[in-house]
Amino acid sequence: MDSFVWSIFCIALFVLGFVLIFYTTDGLLKSLHSLADTFKWHPLIVGLVILGCDPQISCISLVSAFNGYQYLAIGSIIGNCIISLTLALCLPLILFREEPFLKVMAENLKKDEKLHIPSFYFKLLSILCVLVAFMAFSFLANYAYNLLLISLISTLFFLVYLSKNFLKYRHTQTLDIYIEPKHAMHSSTTAGCTTSIDNDHHHINQEQDERERGKLRGGDREDECYDDDTDDYDAIASAKEDYDEISDQEQEQQDAHRVHDEKMNIIDDDHVELGKTSAMACMNSRDDEEDAMDVIEMAHMTSSTKRGAKSSNERLAAQLQELQRNGGWKKIAAVIGYFVLLLLSGELCVYAAGELVKGSTTSSGGAVLNESIFGYVVVAAVTNLDSVVYAVNAWRQSKMTAYKLDVGRLIARLFWNLGLVFGVCGIWMKGIQWRMTEALNGIILAVSMVYVSWIVCQYQLKKVHGIGLLTIFGAYGFLNLVLDEIVE
Repeated sequence: MDSFVWSIFCIALFVLGFVLIFYTTDGLLKSLHSLADTFKWHPLIVGLVILGCDPQISCISLVSAFNGYQYLAIGSIIGNCIISLTLALCLPLILFREEPFLKVMAENLKKDEKLHIPSFYFKLLSILCVLVAFMAFSFLANYAYNLLLISLISTLFFLVYLSKNFLKYRHTQTLDIYIEPKHAMHSSTTAGCTTSIDNDHHHINQEQDERERGKLRGGDREDECYDDDTDDYDAIASAKEDYDEISDQEQEQQDAHRVHDEKMNIIDDDHVELGKTSAMACMNSRDDEEDAMDVIEMAHMTSSTKRGAKSSNERLAAQLQELQRNGGWKKIAAVIGYFVLLLLSGELCVYAAGELVKGSTTSSGGAVLNESIFGYVVVAAVTNLDSVVYAVNAWRQSKMTAYKLDVGRLIARLFWNLGLVFGVCGIWMKGIQWRMTEALNGIILAVSMVYVSWIVCQYQLKKVHGIGLLTIFGAYGFLNLVLDEIVE
């Protein structure tokens, strides 16, 4: 009875930890985006790192790897990638009608520059997934060395992904991968097709304003200046006199500034001459040309150094004032607070999962809940829940026209999880043993990535391919829920 109560308590802790992770992730990303706007970070950091990262999988996988739950870490990364490629993508292909919704989505992927992703990234991800599948085969001394080598290669692929986008931005001021913020996507889903109508009204109002301004600049202004008594434009004449008087005043001010600048130049020349005189005295007394040149250079640099130090101090003070005015310190504190809370939530989830794995055993000593189920099934499914709900809600509310197939976010998160997070976890983990489960899941990952790459690059958004992805997802679920117990 005590063990049963403890298991229920651990399950409640696991659920609580994931709820905290969801809310903390949302707050962390918003705080980072606000902080990036305040400090004017590079668009590459905002577009690919902040909007393209996956804090949920990063937190669970890294905390699991650091606490010794190696299969939970690997399962969370690979499982999340498989479900995002199969279940999250097959739902819109199956639920939406081919005419006109899927056809319009395919046309948007083909013509819209923001949605179009170069095939280079799909090829790079396909090669990376194939390498992850080869990780299960002993082409080196043991499985741990295989994992280390693939982790280093994954990190290299992630750097190539960032470098390619950085070079593209230097030449065209745009990135290859566009990621739309989630709040904009969901707002477009709730607004539906009314956005285009609002835009039309906005353009009409702009045109009316332009016409009104044109009238004010045109004949109406001439009528206002016309004098009925004198049949002449007296207002214009008086305005011209005022303008001439103002111009004379401006000319006097410019002459005064020019005289002041000439006086300052004379003073600077006096300083330089004084430096030259002292330098000649030094040469006559010491007969040392190098010391004289130093004195001359110091005479030239003294005023510029003081002005430079003063300007740098003023610039630093201005930046601090700007930071204080925009609430920058509060934003930094918010980012730190959300990050610490995210780590604590991940620790809570991993601790609860570890207790369930250790405590729930049968009489024969086999674990009822193992790390594979938590990693490949539970964590992977929960972290893709938002994408599944987004597609289902668009279908239930009959707002398929507002649904956006966010391929850019999918590619960015695949690179983040398989490139960076998998690389860091693989480098950290040591002594991991080979299992058939990782080998089969690696093959499923490679097949899913190659299949999805062909669908997107060839714009084959059809129901038959949605059924094919659903079949791969079914084989993945059967492997980890049923076949895993038989194999192990």
